[in-house]
Amino acid sequence: TVARLYPAEAARRRSLKAWLEAGVEAHLLIALAGPQRGTEMVSGASRGIHAVLAVDVSLSMLVEDAPPSRFARAKTEALQLLDGFEGSRVGLVSFAGAAFIQCPLTTDFDALRSILDALKPGAAPVAGSALAAAIETGTRSLSRFPGHKALVLLTDQSQPVWSQEALRLGVRAVLSRDASAAEIMAAVEAAAAGLAV
Repeated sequence: TVARLYPAEAARRRSLKAWLEAGVEAHLLIALAGPQRGTEMVSGASRGIHAVLAVDVSLSMLVEDAPPSRFARAKTEALQLLDGFEGSRVGLVSFAGAAFIQCPLTTDFDALRSILDALKPGAAPVAGSALAAAIETGTRSLSRFPGHKALVLLTDQSQPVWSQEALRLGVRAVLSRDASAAEIMAAVEAAAAGLAV
């Protein structure tokens, strides 16, 4: 019979051998893929400008007097500004009735673009438009970094009241109410150069 020609013990050994070979092959493929773990310090050129984009997400940004809406225009300007900040650190703050850090200062602009793209007006937990809170939050984010600092306020509000802490830390304000991305970037570069904005 087959049982005498092919003992159960031999079948178990062949099955175990097949599983072990499959495991070795799987580990070999993983090793060939070259997975890496940990962090790597990468040096890169920096323009020396650290900036925070503070985007107003209050309901007033849904007004369509600047087609398609104030918010859509602010978002488009923010995305265009990121191209001008290559080599710099940029963070993102959203604000309505309160201000929240959406992304700390980073050079990972792909992540920043994704977070910026996910912003929605009216999604803030507190209604209103607390520009002073945005200035304070942005200034606090910038305070950890040396060098030139700029806070770009993408809002429909008029000129903000600048905080003493921001002035002490040398943070320059750029208000984008009726400015294009190119005009905002020129103002940021002028602020970084120490010129009056």
